Amino acid sequence: MFKLNRKPVFVLLIFLGYFSICFAQELNQDINIGNTNQETPIVVNGDRVEFFTELKMIVAEGNVRIEYGKSVLTCDRITVFTETKDLLAEGNVKLKDEKGTIEGSNIFYNVDLQKGKIIEATIKTDPYFANSPEVEKTPAKYIFYNGDITTCSLDKPHYHMHARRIELVPNDKIRARGVTFIAGSVPIMYLPYFAQSIKDYKEGFSFSPGMSKEWGMYLLSRYTYYLNDNLRGTLHLDWRENKGWGGGTDFELLSDKFGSGLLRYYQVKEELRGHGETYIPFKNQKRYRTQYRHKWDDADEKNHFIMELNDYSDADFLKHYFYREYEKENQIRSYMLASHNYPSATLSLMLEKRLNQFYDETERLPEIKLETTSFRILDTPLYYQNQSSVAAFTSRTAYTDQVENTNRLDTYNKLSCPFRFAFLDMNPFVGLRNDYYSNDKEDGENLFRSIFYTGFDMLTKFYRTYDAKVNSYGIEIDELRHIVTPSLKYSYMHNPTLPSERLTAFDSIDSLTKENTMTVSLENKLQTKRNGQSVDFLTFIADSPYYFKLEEHGGRFGDVNFDLEVFPNSWLEFWSDAHFDLRERSFRTANFDVSLPLKDNGKITAGYRYVRDDNSKLATFGFERQLNPKWKFRTYHRMEFVTHAIEEQEYALSRDLHCWDLEFIVNNKKKKGTTFWFALRLKAFPDVGFDFEKSHQAPKTH
Repeated sequence: MFKLNRKPVFVLLIFLGYFSICFAQELNQDINIGNTNQETPIVVNGDRVEFFTELKMIVAEGNVRIEYGKSVLTCDRITVFTETKDLLAEGNVKLKDEKGTIEGSNIFYNVDLQKGKIIEATIKTDPYFANSPEVEKTPAKYIFYNGDITTCSLDKPHYHMHARRIELVPNDKIRARGVTFIAGSVPIMYLPYFAQSIKDYKEGFSFSPGMSKEWGMYLLSRYTYYLNDNLRGTLHLDWRENKGWGGGTDFELLSDKFGSGLLRYYQVKEELRGHGETYIPFKNQKRYRTQYRHKWDDADEKNHFIMELNDYSDADFLKHYFYREYEKENQIRSYMLASHNYPSATLSLMLEKRLNQFYDETERLPEIKLETTSFRILDTPLYYQNQSSVAAFTSRTAYTDQVENTNRLDTYNKLSCPFRFAFLDMNPFVGLRNDYYSNDKEDGENLFRSIFYTGFDMLTKFYRTYDAKVNSYGIEIDELRHIVTPSLKYSYMHNPTLPSERLTAFDSIDSLTKENTMTVSLENKLQTKRNGQSVDFLTFIADSPYYFKLEEHGGRFGDVNFDLEVFPNSWLEFWSDAHFDLRERSFRTANFDVSLPLKDNGKITAGYRYVRDDNSKLATFGFERQLNPKWKFRTYHRMEFVTHAIEEQEYALSRDLHCWDLEFIVNNKKKKGTTFWFALRLKAFPDVGFDFEKSHQAPKTH
């Protein structure tokens, strides 16, 4: 036996094999911790370290600290068996690595197999805190027996889950069996099985209580769960005072091999009530939606597939029950699109079918397209591009049997010759479009159409650099580069050999007519440096098309379009765009948005929308401020200046409850009345808890 009584004692065990140095002949065998394919040295520090050569064992006591790779283990006493790679740590054991921190009274662990047991264990792995009388550790996960788990960091957590068995995969998910949810010390719910993803934060229960003019009192609830690693399900059960019960289910596929898919079904057995009475025409009316979406891309990103099927009971279902989706798109299509990318071309197949008779829609059964990139012809200065398609179109009118159809073959060939002349980049081109139609708008006659194109693109750039430094009045500039890019685009399209009036406009190709246009554009850009990187300080683009004299009208300029983005510093942002009508000498549309952050995570946002044809002048204002470490306030307003009416206003007050956020919201919309609800969200999983989910679009400032 060889003893070293020295504080601290550092012993470095390096590499496999043995070598003879005094009494340490059999003690220098390397121990691989966490990765047996790499020779990872281990450093043992302690008040006293003893080596037992015959037993091939090391014993360390007093302020023991072991470092291996990115892991650190501390304890009162440790025994290491150098041959089997087993270790036994005792007393105030703490193991810290990339996956989290483990504390316990004892740990028995094999560093080769990365397996072991922790007695009286406490584990912290973001965002969970867990403890158990016994924990089994494997290379991929921890297994708790009769353990507790929570996201609350207090010694006495506000809530926790007690389970017969818990499997925790760090940075991935947890699974638990025989789960009791406990608030404080009061059991509130039991589940035989519970699963929660740590990666996407979407699993678990969600409740949305509130009141609105349209629904009355309501409670929306959902439960999301795992079926397996690639399939997730969600159950919905909702009650609305003025509508009745509703519910449905979602299934979501998440697979690297098969892509992502989403199947949804939701139904409401609608019983409209007014002051407690049921209106007979709507009694027991079933309203529903069925939706399936799928998207797949292969590993090489050469093949792509996307499909969407939507079936609704009526045209207003989305508007009444899923308003956020309705505001994004109020007429949902059903289609399938598959494409393959070649080195210089893309081939695609589109199938589109109307599933809801209350929509006007154009069917494509099918439409096949081949589009090439612009590629060089041999060693000549010429470049060629082609766009060709064949399609069977059917146009259907809502609620009628009115149908118009045709088969169309379309091909567009473009020849260009880019070159540089002095300081100008030039790109003249000519093109020819040829179309075949199986029938026209009236008598079903076969038709042919040809259209000749020509034109050119021209642009250049000028720049100058200024040695300017400004850091005051909210402006941050470290050197300044001014780039001016004027451009000119001319496009001429000869009168088609077949007038568009004889064709049904299935898409924009069928509506083509004579065009003779020149577009003038000027871009001004200011660039500066911030934190060693180049950023766009200001970008301003102005352009306007000029329409040359056609058969009926003289030449004239179209709208002047403006686009402005300004970022005077790292925290202030401003955007604006406008369209100015030269003939009427007034703006057709004008918009701007500004965002100004405040201290303590506060923010001010403002916006303005002007639409002349709708006689609308709409302003938005948002304010958010941290009142103190516990309380936060925000508000949002939308006002129409023409009618002097407040279209929408919302107020929200939130309270930090340590591991939860409680928010009370009041929203008032014109013609929809006042809605109020509260949201109780778990900080670690913001989508889990009480949440406003399906009623109205969340306010936006831009």
